[in-house]
Amino acid sequence: MYIAAMPIRDHSEPAARHDDGVRPRKPWIAGALSFVCPGLGQLYNGQTAKAGVLLALCLSEALLLFAAHKGLAAVAAACVAVAAIHTYATADAALAAVRRPGYALRPFNRGYVYLLIFLAFMALKPVVAAVPARQMEVFGIHGSSMLPTLHRGDRIVARVLEDGEGPPRGALVVLDMPGRAKTKIIKRVVAVPGDTVRIRDKIVYVDGRALSEPYAAHLDEDVLPMRDDFGPRKLAESEYFLLGDNRDVSVDSRFFGPVPRSDLRAVPLYVYWADKPERIGADLR
Repeated sequence: MYIAAMPIRDHSEPAARHDDGVRPRKPWIAGALSFVCPGLGQLYNGQTAKAGVLLALCLSEALLLFAAHKGLAAVAAACVAVAAIHTYATADAALAAVRRPGYALRPFNRGYVYLLIFLAFMALKPVVAAVPARQMEVFGIHGSSMLPTLHRGDRIVARVLEDGEGPPRGALVVLDMPGRAKTKIIKRVVAVPGDTVRIRDKIVYVDGRALSEPYAAHLDEDVLPMRDDFGPRKLAESEYFLLGDNRDVSVDSRFFGPVPRSDLRAVPLYVYWADKPERIGADLR
């Protein structure tokens, strides 16, 4: 008689656990997480300190809009900085995952945690970006009254004037068109509160002195008193006298009078786009 040998299991020791909470980190997941939100891939890898630094940088990217105040070169530098942050975070997360073949999961290593962090940062970024965005506006040029300084088709960035700030003589300014507040126009400040302005035969005098105006264009040789003569007039405390650079076609303070400070909106900074590529980046300050 043959008796089959049966394996005898020793129940004195518990069976080995197959789920001990150790998981390998997948490089493509780590890299993808940090690509969409720098620091998230590091959190996936358990690199909590580095994750915190990169997540803070991710949020502060919105503040790089302040670079728009400095010109196109600053904007380009800001874009390079953002690209560098994302590239570093993506590569670092993927490489760190390769070095973690076995990783003991922690409470935050959950898909819904990554999703909540991503959604929170996407919601916070517009809030942070609103700080510099409130100080800037963009405008398009559709007329010829500011030639040769501004051309039709130019797109410009302008800094919003602060409360109580008045643009200096010679500055460009964006204003509400008198009688049509929803329409914005751009002119140049030639006289400020307290000045006495007079125009004779196309020449502008402020407090008795002729202004040097290399920006002004006079394409019509004829002198028309209604267009080329004005004043004298002393400006009140909050009044500004504005003229277009293309003097012979511009509708400005010669026709609608001095403009109150309350109608002035912003100071142009530079051309960020133009129909003529060589005009891109032109400084308007």
